Amino acid sequence: MPLDPDLEPDDEKHARGEDIPTKGEQVKPPETPADKALRESFALIARLKAEHDAGKGEAKDLIARFKLAAMDLSAAEPLQLRAAAPHITAAMDSFDARGNKTELPLSTPWPDLNEQLPGGGYWPGCHVLVGGTGAGKSAWALQLAMHALTDGAAVYYAALELDTKQIIARLAAESDAQLTQAAARKAGKRPPRPISWSSLYTGEASAEERMRAREALPAGALANFTIDHGGDDGEGGDWTPGRMRDAAAAMRKQHGDKPILMIVDFLQLVASDGGSRMELRERIGHAAKTARAVAQRYGATVMLISSVARDKYDDVSSFQGLKAARIGADRTADQVVERYLHSPDALVGLGKESGEIEYAADSVTTAVTLPRVPALAGRPVVFVTAKLRAGRPGWCSLQFDGSRFTSEPDRGAGVLRAMNDQPKTPKAKPGGQSNADDDDNLKL
Repeated sequence: MPLDPDLEPDDEKHARGEDIPTKGEQVKPPETPADKALRESFALIARLKAEHDAGKGEAKDLIARFKLAAMDLSAAEPLQLRAAAPHITAAMDSFDARGNKTELPLSTPWPDLNEQLPGGGYWPGCHVLVGGTGAGKSAWALQLAMHALTDGAAVYYAALELDTKQIIARLAAESDAQLTQAAARKAGKRPPRPISWSSLYTGEASAEERMRAREALPAGALANFTIDHGGDDGEGGDWTPGRMRDAAAAMRKQHGDKPILMIVDFLQLVASDGGSRMELRERIGHAAKTARAVAQRYGATVMLISSVARDKYDDVSSFQGLKAARIGADRTADQVVERYLHSPDALVGLGKESGEIEYAADSVTTAVTLPRVPALAGRPVVFVTAKLRAGRPGWCSLQFDGSRFTSEPDRGAGVLRAMNDQPKTPKAKPGGQSNADDDDNLKL
């Protein structure tokens, strides 16, 4: 209704404080999100063309940048915020299921590692394993994958380094080891020598070992195990965070409510979406954030395998730099009775181009390969979980024979003693004085 019946329409608008178009001028409608995206797209094209004409970038790189920006612009929509209220019932039901042990995390093959993880395993989320060359990262990841598969989970393995035959050889050797050890324990006998995956791969395995491998890993054993090397057909090519999102959606659709384990081996080989030339740090950060988003949206447990930066090798392999656990008051116990960390931050951020990984991850575990110590049998590797969002940082020691990891009977007591027997580096005090640690804590 007009403010004053005697006012003309324009006068009425002027009284309301509205703009009055001049004669012949049309009123411009408000800009929609789609219009804004189109306008910004044209502006981006003009800017990129100017850069190309000025010789500031190659056409291929500029086109890739446009594709990435266009994906963001095409998704432009008004922000819609959702209240948390609808999630309460689902969360409470999940808490009940976890409390009643009808909803469980993905356990690992190693009881000592399960003990340090909240609930006895890896809950859905983004988790990172960091280790140096030869630390057994891929062997550890495939053992975890085989264990999850045996427990009824569906497994997706992004194999960015190993070929399919190497993976099958490792899985067959692991499956055989599990079967023969279980049979030996039941019969009270000593298990036969484990099959070496490399002997299967290189043709050096005996006919008897090859037969054992066939029996341990029959053709249908990997029905719920997906191997992806990247590329259009999964047989080789770039593997990107976008592919991780698509794979998670496909796995959830295919496997329904099954637990899902996704392993990326390894993080430094992840390519960038859209073919853009991202720096390694940017690619890793993007992959880590995507892994966390995938875990939240699809309820998947995502394990990212990361390599240690070369300049951090000494921090990982040295006895110095991280305090660990005690072996009991009398220091004569046959087994470790508690494992905890005094300064877990010392082993966080050791991966190549790390940064975003630590922020995105629910847990960060570093595989510490120890120097050869005469007092230690075999080759122990200490797995230090330095960041644990839902629990307390801790560690465990496993034996690595070059093919697979096994738990230590003394639960790491031998490692503790051997390390405590090593000379300790004195700590500098104000005024130039120094003093060695006087407690019984282990130093890695």
